Amino acid sequence: MAEAPKFHPALTITNVPITLDNEHSLYHSWATLFTNLARVHDHLVSPTDVKAKAAFEANKSADIALWNRLDVVVLQWIYGTISFDLLHAILRRNDTAEGAWTRLESLFQDNKASRATHLEEEITNADFEDFNSIDTYCNHL
Repeated sequence: MAEAPKFHPALTITNVPITLDNEHSLYHSWATLFTNLARVHDHLVSPTDVKAKAAFEANKSADIALWNRLDVVVLQWIYGTISFDLLHAILRRNDTAEGAWTRLESLFQDNKASRATHLEEEITNADFEDFNSIDTYCNHL
């Protein structure tokens, strides 16, 4: 008799409430929420400590089928929480969660100088009269 497929709690959780896009400055918030979610399942960021890395690799190889299934679940989470344009920018056949994560990160992190200039302009051009409260003004900034 064939062994029943293993169930993992990660297969039921998809709670990153932010859709990442190019229009809003939400990469840091999105990445923080997503990293916390994926860290629970040892995905996206591999350990760097020698002992932790050895334990990580041992767990991964102990049940490679489960690991591969989790990787696809995390990849689906990434795809499900980004805009259509970003999806098409990073989509690759037979990809891994780490590969998609790295490409997304490079889209947002490799433009730090231009992003800083953009934010400086936005702050300079923000007029308090355009906002109905200090809260909306601060949220805009």
